[in-house]
Amino acid sequence: QGRIPTPTVCSPPSRTMADKPKIDPFEVAQAWRELEGQWQDDYRGISIEGTAEAPRVRFTHSQFRPISQLSVTDVVFHPSTRSISFTVTFPPDASNDTGRAQWHLHADGRVKFNVNGKEAETTMGRPSPRVPRVPSFSGYAMMTQLASKAVGLHH
Repeated sequence: QGRIPTPTVCSPPSRTMADKPKIDPFEVAQAWRELEGQWQDDYRGISIEGTAEAPRVRFTHSQFRPISQLSVTDVVFHPSTRSISFTVTFPPDASNDTGRAQWHLHADGRVKFNVNGKEAETTMGRPSPRVPRVPSFSGYAMMTQLASKAVGLHH
């Protein structure tokens, strides 16, 4: 009597892929392949993993904060715009008193941020693949000659 009932707060169901009915499976797969993998800029790197239906984002490095302090939530893949959005949380500090940033990464590398209610943009790219070094012809010839001597084929 006289007590005010405590309201029940129901969080909305988690969404991991937007636009499910609007795009065919081949297009979804193609859009996912364009986003999946490593992305980086001069300050940080992220890895987009999982599947189109259950995407995951993790930081691989950051010059701003230890990656152990970064938590990624609310990851949503948007196949129709070939993009992925997510929220990054971390301990608040002087540069971000809310400890939150919303990200929206597009397959062309454009990134839109919302930090403390301010919009910002940057670009990220794919890291350069490390190509194995192929020996020069003279190095190859010398290796072949040494190998031949080792097995007794060289006269």
